[in-house]
Amino acid sequence: MPLMMDDDMEVDIDDLFGDGAGGLLPPSRPPPKELFQRVDELRGSGCCQSIAWSRWGSIASITSNGLGLEFRNLRIHPKDGSWDLSDPTIIPQIAPIADGGQLKHLCWSPNGADLAAIDSAGRIAILNLAQSLNKPTFTRNSNVGPIEDLRAVVGAYWLNLSPSNVRQPGIQSVAVKTSTDYRYEISQAIAFGPCFPNAHKSALITVSTGGSLSLLWPQADGKWHELSSDIESISSSDDLITHASICADKNNTLLLAFATTAKKLSIARIAIKWGSPTANPPDRPVNPALNTVTPTIIIRLLSDTNWMDGSATDASDPFHLSPSMAALSHLSILSPSPDGPGGRPTSPTVITIRSHLPNSMSQYNQDTHSLINRWELSEASPSVHPAFEQLSARRNSVGSKPGPSPSLKKQEGFTSNKVVIWIEAIYFERIICFGYSDGSVEYRDRTSLAELFTLGGLDKFSHISQIGFTYNGYEPSLVGALSPTHLSVVQKGCDGKIKWNPLVYNMGEIGTSLEDTQYAAVIAGFSMACSTAIMNSSNHDDLMAAASKFKHLSSFAFDLVSEVSKTLKFNVDYSEESHHDSLIRNPSIQISLSIQNALGYNGDAHKRTFESKIAWISLQLRNCVVLITMAMNIRVPIPDQQKKVLGLEDSEVIRLLAGSVRWCLDLMSWLIDCLLHPEDPEVFESVTKGEDGSIPLLSAHLLATNNIALHVLLSSATRGFLTGICRRLAHLDYTARKAMSAAQSVSAPPGQSAPLISNSLRSSYTAIATLTASSIVPISRFEAFVARIADVVKEAYTAAKFPSQQQAQGAPGDSKRNNVEQGILFGAPLPEVMAPAISRIFSEELPKLRAEIDPSRLFFHDFGILGLPESNASAGKGAAEGSATTSSAQYRVNHTIDIFSRVPIQLGMEPEEAQGIDARGSRPGRRWRRCVRCAAAMEDIHSLTPPVQFLIMQQRRCYCGGNWDILAGARVVA
Repeated sequence: MPLMMDDDMEVDIDDLFGDGAGGLLPPSRPPPKELFQRVDELRGSGCCQSIAWSRWGSIASITSNGLGLEFRNLRIHPKDGSWDLSDPTIIPQIAPIADGGQLKHLCWSPNGADLAAIDSAGRIAILNLAQSLNKPTFTRNSNVGPIEDLRAVVGAYWLNLSPSNVRQPGIQSVAVKTSTDYRYEISQAIAFGPCFPNAHKSALITVSTGGSLSLLWPQADGKWHELSSDIESISSSDDLITHASICADKNNTLLLAFATTAKKLSIARIAIKWGSPTANPPDRPVNPALNTVTPTIIIRLLSDTNWMDGSATDASDPFHLSPSMAALSHLSILSPSPDGPGGRPTSPTVITIRSHLPNSMSQYNQDTHSLINRWELSEASPSVHPAFEQLSARRNSVGSKPGPSPSLKKQEGFTSNKVVIWIEAIYFERIICFGYSDGSVEYRDRTSLAELFTLGGLDKFSHISQIGFTYNGYEPSLVGALSPTHLSVVQKGCDGKIKWNPLVYNMGEIGTSLEDTQYAAVIAGFSMACSTAIMNSSNHDDLMAAASKFKHLSSFAFDLVSEVSKTLKFNVDYSEESHHDSLIRNPSIQISLSIQNALGYNGDAHKRTFESKIAWISLQLRNCVVLITMAMNIRVPIPDQQKKVLGLEDSEVIRLLAGSVRWCLDLMSWLIDCLLHPEDPEVFESVTKGEDGSIPLLSAHLLATNNIALHVLLSSATRGFLTGICRRLAHLDYTARKAMSAAQSVSAPPGQSAPLISNSLRSSYTAIATLTASSIVPISRFEAFVARIADVVKEAYTAAKFPSQQQAQGAPGDSKRNNVEQGILFGAPLPEVMAPAISRIFSEELPKLRAEIDPSRLFFHDFGILGLPESNASAGKGAAEGSATTSSAQYRVNHTIDIFSRVPIQLGMEPEEAQGIDARGSRPGRRWRRCVRCAAAMEDIHSLTPPVQFLIMQQRRCYCGGNWDILAGARVVA
């Protein structure tokens, strides 16, 4: 087809666009059929979320047949320290097969432990994951209740936890660069009620398509109870509810937004009265968790409008005539916020989404889009005409003003050229995250729906996506969920596969120190996200995974932990503490060491970094102190008997403690060995003489040789753990010797004798006494050595005029002494203020201890039970010729140290095979637990004595604070 142009030029269209182009663009690829099916699901019900990420880090998803569940989580691999999704743990059947119901919706409780699995018939199963991330226990079965079409659930909501259970709610909202570092603006949130009376539990509210609102709550006996109430009468199919959403409001009430098939959008207020518990005497208060709850529900309709064209008079909806736009795909209501733009409070907000997909392959019908509308619920007192006031005055009556009238006001929305497949409100519902069918993720402000985090800048930012972090490629997805930190997303694609998509840094190198602006910004961004997660007790394993990409930078882990500690004002100065209970109970110590430990872990067979090794030793010490303390204080009642079993009277408890006793004794000897047999004695001699510049040389040497012993002894926190374990070991040693010399029972019948303790208990205590008696470094000598170090350290602080936390009267974590303590604990070079203390340790204290022990035993001792690849660290000392060293190599290559019983374990190894290396092999069918954050392992022990069962129940978390995966069969990694 010729085309006439200027200067009588003829141009053929086919020459320009190729043969057969015809001047028209080829039709674009139509959306996949799976997307059409997904949008149909979204239009049919407000409850069809088939994947959900819990606050604790467990990812639940519905199986392809709709009958069962799969559980995944992020985990670190023990082979190389890499992070990835675990393999799925499958629960094959939740929904009853006979009734044809399939699971449709998953909803996690705010405590992160309870999962509601709802099927298409409205039946609800409750699963609890308090002990692990992948092995749930059923607390409520789904085969409860009749099968009715009108019982299908279209809205579900867990009540907020009681504020008494929220330690420090808040978010680090903005990082602002100053002349020296970053400061963070903290935003606080108010947890609106109503809340369940038990501060650690929540209750579930559901809305059915038939207009029924149900409350499901756990009673003190562990059983779930249900109460229902009608929202409004259903007289025709037009009154059926398709979508519903609930949020908490002021005055301890709930707001319910629901849409009907007649395109009506309604708002109702819900009040829940829990009922007063039975009166009890003042001297016998009742635990709220033991109260019997008798709730009542009150529902009041507030306002309604038409969600299709509630404000169509201004023709603001250009797509309202499209048939496909006459169906909602999403409905969400957000709680009011006390600090909106300009400091003004934000009203409750309703978000509706309608999506359009082309229903043919014609090039004229490729207008895929989603229309997002927004309403605000406002309450205004109506004005009264003056004539009515005059009428009231003439009649000598006193009129009353009518109360405020709630109404829905439509606000400005926006149109996207993509299909929204999921939305999630984050940062205490201040920001709405939109997930699209192409896999992309978008953050928008709830008050204006303006897109956020699009402009980058290192001087001021709110999210790491503003400083160079992006999602690595997008793949079409049908459903997705954000992580608790909002730094990664898990998505299910059209092929049914679930993939984890984290934010990654794609802008090259960031530098190597805080002097580099990009490096400092990355540290600030991670610190801001990590602090927010810690303040809200949320899982932050995906943040650890993102930060591990930078662990090749020598100072990255130290800088990150230091920044988090500074932001949250961690106190690690215990140089003046004589009683160590506050140290053991300090969660900040465990949190900071957990981050430090994870960022330096490169797999079981590889050396840890210097700072990670300090953290690992410190966390293990803390765990031993806690475990032995609990064992010493156990008093478990025996059913049908009027007595309690004490932990120190149970032979199985003592047998298990023997592993921890040996581990602690070997650790003491190993620390002394690392100081008495250094790889470069000349460096230590220069420190002993107090030569100038000897401290920097010593720090460099310790870092190069990965020798952490001096840092462990100089830090007041780890020194406190050592003192605490010495005292507990001394008590166990005293109890063991007393048990071994126990006389015959005076209560035995005449002419007969009976041992005061059982033979099994005596045998267990004999093992303890044998260990303590054969220790290379006696407990009393080591405790005295640690006490003398504490004295010289305090003298060094006094000489440098560094006041303690109490003397400085500052905020926690602000004193100079605390800064020094943080540096030592987190693996920084030794400070000059410690020079006098270090000189005295090497010139006076170590020689004194050396004279009290046999150093040759240290030289050839096997420290493989410690579980460190380089734990036989006086290195090189006959590494090939001694059988002990060969045995240590076997420990490192073939065995894993059980962090509970402190013995080597190996799947499938029989007990007789393990005798030569003092190990207990895992029996067939005995599963392992594996920590998802540090890869530590322990056997999942069952059916033992009540005291041991009590101790096992206390191991809900790993010693590092990470969660457990329970491994199936002969697997050693999830």
